[in-house]
Amino acid sequence: MDGYYVMAQIFDTPSHYGIAEGRISRLNIYKNREASKKFLNYLINYDRKWDEGVTQDATIRGIIEKLVQHYDQKRVDWEFEEKR
Repeated sequence: MDGYYVMAQIFDTPSHYGIAEGRISRLNIYKNREASKKFLNYLINYDRKWDEGVTQDATIRGIIEKLVQHYDQKRVDWEFEEKR
């Protein structure tokens, strides 16, 4: 997506643990597919919570917003995500 490699776990129903309380419960974004083959080489990791805090990178946020829009048909409330 947008030149990045994305791996996500999508559930059938929304969850309190999902991004924006939606269906995406795990998400890794990598610079490219090759980077995904190396352990902990992700740019962002979400595993029921933001492991290293919410990203401030506008490009990565844009990818996350597209995914949430696609799977949950809603917008990401970044203020809410930062308080998790």
